[in-house]
Amino acid sequence: MGRDRKSKVLTALLAFFFGAFGIHRFYLGQRGNGVIYILLLFVGISPILGFIDFLVFLFMDTQKFDRRYNMDSEVRDFSRDSYQRYVRRKQEFRRQKATPLRERRAQPRPRHRPTERIKPSNTRLRALIQTGKSHYDDYDFFEAIAQWEKALELSPGHVAVHYNLACAYSLTEQADKSFFHLDQAVRSGFKDFAKLKDQDALAFLRIQDDFDAFQANGFRLADNETPPPKPVEKPKEEAPRSLLQNPNLLEQLKELGELRDRGLLTQEEFLAEKKKLL
Repeated sequence: MGRDRKSKVLTALLAFFFGAFGIHRFYLGQRGNGVIYILLLFVGISPILGFIDFLVFLFMDTQKFDRRYNMDSEVRDFSRDSYQRYVRRKQEFRRQKATPLRERRAQPRPRHRPTERIKPSNTRLRALIQTGKSHYDDYDFFEAIAQWEKALELSPGHVAVHYNLACAYSLTEQADKSFFHLDQAVRSGFKDFAKLKDQDALAFLRIQDDFDAFQANGFRLADNETPPPKPVEKPKEEAPRSLLQNPNLLEQLKELGELRDRGLLTQEEFLAEKKKLL
């Protein structure tokens, strides 16, 4: 794989000297763009584009260049190997499906199956997880994701569903969602961390730049959210006790009624004060 890595400096030099012919695009594996540069040479545009590409590659950050032109080759290598492995499994699945039921039962099950921990009391949850697992085994990962997302609506903290979604999103190269569901699985109680380091379905996740920080944080996403401040309660207005010191009993009872009507006294407080006066 190291021989296929592209050099930023060499790309910039090819763009400067041979940019009009699109040689730097052929070097990066962009053959279609290289052909376009050759066609634009007849109208005098490709030399300008080549010089612009020279400046872009010259001042481009090395890490950005590697992510754009070298990481793709690694992902393609992973995808190609992974695709060939899954094609073999799919052919095996179709062959088993064509065999009689008695023979299929006698055959051993595949080594890897999504983790499953189902409460038997929840029939719909069990059906959604089982349906998603069937689609997963048939390599229909997008339909498996749809079924497991519905299962999360019934059981948001289901460890196995979050873990299975992390595997499915990794296989469909959706790293952000895979990180999220793996974080939720660990938050809900997933503890088999050794499995995360050699699980084939999570291979795409492990080549991401953020995986090292994710692993160092205990396979958890960084929590930057702070809890909202508690609302400050308005102090309750105290009843003006000076009004209750009127020696006239009728006036005092009248003032108590007004305080109750204004909401400064509850019914219990009103009855207690009235009992004291009487």
